Amino acid sequence: MSSDIQAPSIASLLRALDGSGASLFSVSRLLGFQVRNSSDEKVGKVEDVILNPETGALSYVIVRTGGLLGFGKKCFVVSWTALSLDRRSNRFVLYGDLTR
Repeated sequence: MSSDIQAPSIASLLRALDGSGASLFSVSRLLGFQVRNSSDEKVGKVEDVILNPETGALSYVIVRTGGLLGFGKKCFVVSWTALSLDRRSNRFVLYGDLTR
């Protein structure tokens, strides 16, 4: 038996939730986004996103820098508030420096 019912796309579900969908991102979509500094120099890539389970708010981003074939990579914890999402380029801009 064939069904004419089609599952809605994730994008259409997000638009229905907030009216536009423009301000919502899947966390999995953010993984791998490039992180650049305010001088447009490459800093690293988003390795993981940490959220506060009590508030549901995003708190930190793990930024991976350097490394070749898994060797020499370093990860830094960056406050979510130190980043700005550049929607046109699908990347983050880091305001400040990476510190251990």
